[in-house]
Amino acid sequence: MVAVREDVAESAEPGAWRRRVDGVLPRSAGAGRLPGYLAASVGAVGFQLFTPAGLTHLNHVWAEDGARFLVDALREPLAANLVAPYGGYLHTVPRLVAELVSVLPLSWAAVAIAIAVALLRTGVALLVFAASGGYLRAVPVRIGLAALVIVLPAGNSETLGNLANLHWFLLYGAFWAVLWRPASLGLNVLAAAVVLLAGLSSPLVFLLAPLALLRLALPAWRERLSALAFGVALVGQVVAVLLGTRAPYSNDAVDPVQVLLASLLRGPVVAFTGSEQVARVYPRFGNWPVLAAVVLALVPIALAVVRGDGTRRFPGVARRRLRRADHRDRAGRQLECGVAGAAAGCGAGRAALQRRAVPVPAHRGGGWTGSGPPAPRHGGDEPRDCGRGPVGEHRSAYMDGCRPAERRSVGDQRHRGQAAVHEWGAGSQARP
Repeated sequence: MVAVREDVAESAEPGAWRRRVDGVLPRSAGAGRLPGYLAASVGAVGFQLFTPAGLTHLNHVWAEDGARFLVDALREPLAANLVAPYGGYLHTVPRLVAELVSVLPLSWAAVAIAIAVALLRTGVALLVFAASGGYLRAVPVRIGLAALVIVLPAGNSETLGNLANLHWFLLYGAFWAVLWRPASLGLNVLAAAVVLLAGLSSPLVFLLAPLALLRLALPAWRERLSALAFGVALVGQVVAVLLGTRAPYSNDAVDPVQVLLASLLRGPVVAFTGSEQVARVYPRFGNWPVLAAVVLALVPIALAVVRGDGTRRFPGVARRRLRRADHRDRAGRQLECGVAGAAAGCGAGRAALQRRAVPVPAHRGGGWTGSGPPAPRHGGDEPRDCGRGPVGEHRSAYMDGCRPAERRSVGDQRHRGQAAVHEWGAGSQARP
């Protein structure tokens, strides 16, 4: 029962819940090498600018980019533009980019905006790759998640090369920035800046609230910067939404069927075809393109859920179950063969300690088993090992003759057993 009591006491400690959150949000692996990031950046920017769709954005400015953001940057001061909502919410990143473009010759505006958007999307892709290292070991999967920002058809049509739709990519980057737990302070500041700018450019940032609250429970203060940045961005957007005005797109009554159809067209269908290509397949082929897009999107997900093991589907739940199983197994081994032997498995731990001629206690019906000189339970002239002792009802009687400084806790005994096993190079932790 010693191990069980220790587990209960550990779970009751004030910092136990922080350790659980620490397990749900693992620390990120190494960020990677700089040459790889530079090569990926060049390829991603070139893809966005020099594909046929990207070339078309080098000679014209998208609607809101020119008529709203660039014009406001030329007419109004930066401070006024940053707090001025458009469409009912803030657009901080588009307005900052427009402010930089406004100092250039007007004929350069289209090229400058296209390059700026390509660089920002590339930065989001690189952040996704770096942040996913703590959750995914397979590098190809991480590359695929990052490449979605660059090569997905939905991102290379209507949203390509313009500031007005940049917030969709920023929101995806903010999701991974909230999950990211880099080791250095600089990268934590970078993640917080991404969350802040993305939140001040999209009102949908509130969807990340549960993850931001989890980050508040992390032990290091620098790891809570992203949560604080999220709170600032959320407050700013809420104030803008409440005080701003937004003209309705239509005064027609809401038709649930049409809303569902529009959601499917703007979701799965656009993801596979791009916005401009939807008109070529719908309504020409009826609802078949919608059905095909939904099936193509859901089948891989369904296969992963049905055929994947529990650890991959629900890693947080799996980790907690493994820890509980480990605690139960450890408690059983301690009751079976004693604390010293259970530190590394009964067989391996006992063998390693016996080689050191240390008495290995094994409490079986109140007696002692194993090799080595047995220590007396009740007095006697033989020297007793005050750092060890039986587990159970005989422990207090055995320790009566020891000075307080000579007694060791159960945790110290376990640590001593582990050190002995490590020192003598015990093999696999065999169990009886």
